[in-house]
Amino acid sequence: MQYFYHLSALTIFVSSFLLFQVQPLLGKHILPWYGGSSAVWVSAMFFFMAALAVGYIYALTLSRLSLWYQGAVHLVFIALSAAVVFIHAREWPSTITPLSTDVSLSFQEPVLSVFLLLSSVIGLPFVLLSATSSLVQLWYAKLSNKEPFSLYSISNIGSLLGLLSYPVIFEPFFATYIQGLWWGWGFFVYVVLLTTVLLLVVRHGHTTAAVVETAVPERVVRVTPVRFLVWMLVAAVPVMVLLAGTTFMTSAVAPVPFLWVGPLALYLASFIFTFREGWRPATWVNEFFVVVATIATLGLSVLTLSSAVVTILVIHSALFAVSHWCHEYLYRLRPDAMALTTFYVALSLGGILGSLLIKVSYSYLFTIPIELVVILVFSVLFVAWRWVSAPALYVPKVSRLGLRSLAVVVVVVVLTTSALHLKIMERNVVAAERNFFGYKAVVEKTISGIPVRAMQHGLTNHGYQLIENGEPKIEAVSYYSSTSGIGKAFAYIRGKFTSPQVAVAGLGGGGLAAYCQPGDVFTFIEIDAEVTALAKKYFTYLDACAGHTLITGDARLVLSTQLADQHSLYQLMILDAYADDMMPAHLMTTEAIALYKQLLVEEGVLAVHISSRYLELLPVLMALAEDNDMTVRHWFDRKPTHPFAVASEWVLLAKNDAVFADEAFAGMDRGEKAKTGVLWTDTYSALLPVLRF
Repeated sequence: MQYFYHLSALTIFVSSFLLFQVQPLLGKHILPWYGGSSAVWVSAMFFFMAALAVGYIYALTLSRLSLWYQGAVHLVFIALSAAVVFIHAREWPSTITPLSTDVSLSFQEPVLSVFLLLSSVIGLPFVLLSATSSLVQLWYAKLSNKEPFSLYSISNIGSLLGLLSYPVIFEPFFATYIQGLWWGWGFFVYVVLLTTVLLLVVRHGHTTAAVVETAVPERVVRVTPVRFLVWMLVAAVPVMVLLAGTTFMTSAVAPVPFLWVGPLALYLASFIFTFREGWRPATWVNEFFVVVATIATLGLSVLTLSSAVVTILVIHSALFAVSHWCHEYLYRLRPDAMALTTFYVALSLGGILGSLLIKVSYSYLFTIPIELVVILVFSVLFVAWRWVSAPALYVPKVSRLGLRSLAVVVVVVVLTTSALHLKIMERNVVAAERNFFGYKAVVEKTISGIPVRAMQHGLTNHGYQLIENGEPKIEAVSYYSSTSGIGKAFAYIRGKFTSPQVAVAGLGGGGLAAYCQPGDVFTFIEIDAEVTALAKKYFTYLDACAGHTLITGDARLVLSTQLADQHSLYQLMILDAYADDMMPAHLMTTEAIALYKQLLVEEGVLAVHISSRYLELLPVLMALAEDNDMTVRHWFDRKPTHPFAVASEWVLLAKNDAVFADEAFAGMDRGEKAKTGVLWTDTYSALLPVLRF
């Protein structure tokens, strides 16, 4: 049976590789269609968890049939999935990368829209892939009468390599439709392997059935409703940590697939490390890891750190600590081989439960994004309770009194830091909202002794307004002061055009309306209705601009519609549509720049705000300008002379270099210090080359 083991292992490896390769691929592909929100990944993860559960339930149901009927039913399922893949490959650029015009989208119910979209694109093949590991393990166990958990480890290795290869190999070097073509060919190889395994099972199954029925399993664990519930609840915790941690990082750094991969990869690595034979760390080691990683994460949350690497490493350590702790517990409670399909169903249902709890938290429980902190705090409190109530000493060289004293210290530290984190999050908050597009807050504070009202999205300031004698003041401040790049652009526009038409992608608090004068036509485009409501209620910039129009929608889609009606509409176009600390990538592709160029008058200017803590976006803009035959000026206002300005970085693009001969642009550079250009397209936008380490 050795050859059958190797064939089973290869089939499981390929299926798991494809299963977890498609998740970041599709998440990235549909991200622009929903405004670049990091919530796309949480919504997509809910679909993937649900589809995984369907696959496991199908495997459990199928396993109750005779091997002959299993073979017949599964062959039909394979044929249907292959037909879906083949039909999609003929209709779309690749089998899993439709165009936005090929599918139905809804911005009224984006979560449901993402779920239905992914179901139509990958639903049936994904369920087939998700059922493969448990079915093939079960078939191997029946034919060999051996515990198949080594195959489960191989499954997780395939999943992990599928994830890690995406940001390192596939995303940086291949367009998404090319990735989809490779995935389609991989699916064809998988179908051949799975069909071969299935035929061997049907052919040889009857000769070993009698032996298996009389054999005694190596270990017997009864599957009871209580044990099933425990499996499910414990499995839900790592998924909750995974999604909460991913949301934190995609908000604090950038909503890009590169940061989706890490937490999910650690989740899988935890499975690989746990479900293997050999040495295992003691329980107290896992618990100390959870405590230390949690304290480090909470400490990070109350300090101001600018290093992306530190942020990412600390959060990842906490995610792995909790995941591994829970998975070790599941390993100790694992059943015998004949009940493994039930075990996997419990794990998958736990995944759905964890996803739902996080979704409910986002929508109904917490306006402030503190899910990760809450989960970590409760994890540490549980560990401390075990230390206090432990009937026997299980930490070497530590007395029971010492262990209980340590538990008290840990609880005090964790509760103190979490309370500080909450206080920092709520400090000076006047109003806060949270929806699919993230957490927004209006904050009142003082700058140089002057009160200001600021708009925050996640951890990033999106402009503020001065309060003078109790009244809001209309003045260009923050990133938009007269000394900034956009200040120079408006100085040029004022000297060149009368009553210009200005398009602004992204509203924030409406600070750019401070440049609006009588007769001007300002068109603001904002995808998030809650941002619009906060800007109207707590800021007065829009009220002072009589000639403004406010459009709700994705900026690129809105501008595409305008282009269909008329060319050369605007003298100035401004891209300031930030999702926390980064502009959504689909607004900064060469196709997007080509669109803006067509809407720009001959002597007009396109201004792009590229201030970011973690990303070096100048190389991207340089490459985009070159690809669209536009000239560039760059301005990094590191130490603005304006008393209420903050450091800002802008890139200005024009159709010809004569525009920048105007004295308004004096002192601006041509972007010569930029690294090698990184050209982003609608099918390629790798983050790794522009990440600030």
